[in-house]
Amino acid sequence: MDDGCLPMYRGLLVGRGGSYFYLYFYTINYDDFWTTREILVAGYRPRVLINEYNVNFGQSWSVSTVPKPVGEEEKTHWNGDCYFGVSAPALIHLMQAFGYTPVFSNDVNLMFVQLNQALDLGMMIPSIDRFPGPSESVLHAGCSGRTWKEIDPETVKSKAAEETLSHTAFAASFSDIVLHEKTYKASKRGDRDWRNFYQLE
Repeated sequence: MDDGCLPMYRGLLVGRGGSYFYLYFYTINYDDFWTTREILVAGYRPRVLINEYNVNFGQSWSVSTVPKPVGEEEKTHWNGDCYFGVSAPALIHLMQAFGYTPVFSNDVNLMFVQLNQALDLGMMIPSIDRFPGPSESVLHAGCSGRTWKEIDPETVKSKAAEETLSHTAFAASFSDIVLHEKTYKASKRGDRDWRNFYQLE
């Protein structure tokens, strides 16, 4: 933990060293993937964790924003378009690496519980394939041509919980990917517009 990503949250969190706090709700509208990993790798283990995801991707693409430069975080902000946060598949991969599973989602948030505790309580665990929903939704302005980090599930599985791996080294484990997007208008009243992300050949 040499990158200073966590100090701002230390006064808000309890539960290191094996004890638990019950609920943690987290949204910062930009680098949720990277900061969530820092919180979990530091030893914090909420029983229920709610994290915002980027609904513009739906179930497609496992990506996150490029992390903010260390020491210059205040210079990078979300500007209201679809370049923010983390897609649902990437967030699920991260949470699984720390023993969590998704149990609920809406248009903004994914809710996770600790899998072992849920099984001990006899909870019925939904299939991960059901999250976050059937298709992408357009809730923000376009963000074509932006660079993302492609979150490989095997890399997350092998490296996310490695305590000695710094924030910057972890981020460097993932490849950059430039995505473009096209928005499609709903054909029926009441249906939502949807967005398709793609790479240029």
